[in-house]
Amino acid sequence: TLVPTANREKQFYIKIGSFFSMPSSEYLSNIKMYGFNYAIEEYNQGEEIIKRVYIGPYTTVEEAKEVLKKVKTTINQNAYIRSF
Repeated sequence: TLVPTANREKQFYIKIGSFFSMPSSEYLSNIKMYGFNYAIEEYNQGEEIIKRVYIGPYTTVEEAKEVLKKVKTTINQNAYIRSF
């Protein structure tokens, strides 16, 4: 999961999308094709379960910022960094 534990340092992820259903295998394969690891978080929003897709984790915000540049040009120009 993306939830930090008390004995773990904060990690940085790049949020690339939110979906009401599971993202397509083509979408997820595209992420892998560009060399990124991804994680899917399920989030309850009222009666809906949202699937949030993140790339990462990265140990520093600087590392995440470097990767974000590539993510914005290849996967989602509106991607942004989150930390957990």
